[in-house]
Amino acid sequence: MHAVLGLVLILLLAVPAAATAGTARGDASALELAWRRDGVDHYQVIGADARLLDPTLPTPLGSVWKLFVHVYITSRGVAAPDYACGGGDPKEEGFCCVAGASIGADEALARSCGLFFAPTRLGITPEAWRTHWSAWGALPPEAEWLLDLHRLRPDTTVAVASLLAALAAIPPAQRRVSEHALIRVLLYGGPPLITTLGTTVRVKTWTWDHRAGGGRHAGGVAGWLVDGTPVWARGEGAGIHVLKLVAPALATLREASPTAPETAECVVVDFFARYPLREVTERISGAAAPAGPLRGAFTVSFANGNTIGVESEGELVLTPGADGPTLVARLDLEEYVARVIDREAAARPEAAARALAVVARTYVFQEGRFERGCRRIDDSTQAQRVAPRRATAGARAAGTWTAGLVLDGVTVTYHGSEAGPNRLSWTQAVELARAGWTFEAILARAYPAGRIVPFGEARGDGCQRLDGVERWLAARAARFRERLVREPGFESPAALRACRLAHARPYADAERGRIYVRGLGSAEERLTAVHEYLHVAFHRHPRGLDEAFIERLARELERTP
Repeated sequence: MHAVLGLVLILLLAVPAAATAGTARGDASALELAWRRDGVDHYQVIGADARLLDPTLPTPLGSVWKLFVHVYITSRGVAAPDYACGGGDPKEEGFCCVAGASIGADEALARSCGLFFAPTRLGITPEAWRTHWSAWGALPPEAEWLLDLHRLRPDTTVAVASLLAALAAIPPAQRRVSEHALIRVLLYGGPPLITTLGTTVRVKTWTWDHRAGGGRHAGGVAGWLVDGTPVWARGEGAGIHVLKLVAPALATLREASPTAPETAECVVVDFFARYPLREVTERISGAAAPAGPLRGAFTVSFANGNTIGVESEGELVLTPGADGPTLVARLDLEEYVARVIDREAAARPEAAARALAVVARTYVFQEGRFERGCRRIDDSTQAQRVAPRRATAGARAAGTWTAGLVLDGVTVTYHGSEAGPNRLSWTQAVELARAGWTFEAILARAYPAGRIVPFGEARGDGCQRLDGVERWLAARAARFRERLVREPGFESPAALRACRLAHARPYADAERGRIYVRGLGSAEERLTAVHEYLHVAFHRHPRGLDEAFIERLARELERTP
């Protein structure tokens, strides 16, 4: 830890003197940082040595109370309607939206819209609140203030140590949704933040009255590093200003623990999709590999006589077949992105690899088929090639730096050496990175109409309803049902929703009863709407994954008067 803290000091030479002058507890001009790692709380005034955190050091909650409400509503699945801005409270609504617009939970957290999170608006009772936070059983005594809904106010003062303890007590699965929402804070903060931190810090900003009084304000952040380390910071000025000042220290603290984030997103990869396999054998013994999950090193022999080595820790699944075996893997999204970097390019230079990570993540969101909660995509030169072994540390680091980010507004492609409209050239990306370009500048050069957003904001998270498509399918539902009831696995969709697709391939989000299509302007678009309808109608049956069956049936239904 001491070596890491030494690096913090080196990186912070550029921090303004006013922010680094204070070294004693209670100096109102100090830029302070605290974090909890391995159960130990650390504290540093930037520009001085780190030490153990004084357990009595106080902090106002400020806007951090909104983070705890966000965790509550997303953990419990509380119906949280968007907040509609009516223009009646311009001071408070200024943090939310303009008159006539509305705001949802994730954006409200990043923009600090307190009106959205008001417990009375959301129907949160003190009893339900206490029950929820007590149920996890990991809240330490010093953080029991969190059990009292009435103390969830910006002017409530708590010990920094107890705030870190409360953040640490939130289970990863419940923390993950709020962490992803907080990526927007970095994007709203502008290029300096995303350049320095990527998305490796997920924090809520806060601003409140300065402890020195005199009408001054203090601000800071509270949240997590991407590896789950709870962090807190405070300084003079607004919270976003303090975040920019403390960003280099947070980046260095993050580098001390390069654990990649786990996500709720997964990718199913059909390995070697365009090359039929002959057999898979154990690399050392030469014996035929058993069907099922593979563990160890293996040799894949193709029907054309070529061979390749693969490694698996159980993620690769071998399935025999009449036309030869198949290999399929279910990967965490960020492991998938890192494997694409390993197979398609390289982990260095870093800026180029980080840019490719965003593109690879965008590509699987745009081109992967949504099946049973995962995106499914081929490993092939027609899609993205994926390394058939665990990603290297360098590739994982490049992916982790931009975890959760995709491009919106463009259909992405890329090539090893040829640039073009909305096409990243790896060769050019390497040249730009070596010339000092950042990953976001490289992306802006390759995709000038693209916008970097959290993946929840691009395709599929929201739904711009296509009422005409829904009415068209509803009018044909009786005819469809008359034919489809003879097919095993058919279930008439209870409430199908058709959503506008701005770009990329149409697809079905069968779990939510949604299809993403362009409309009904041509015979091909009408056929596509029926095709995606069938994916929803058969999504509980293996036939729902059989593209040949779905397409054949869609064409039959379209031909029937």
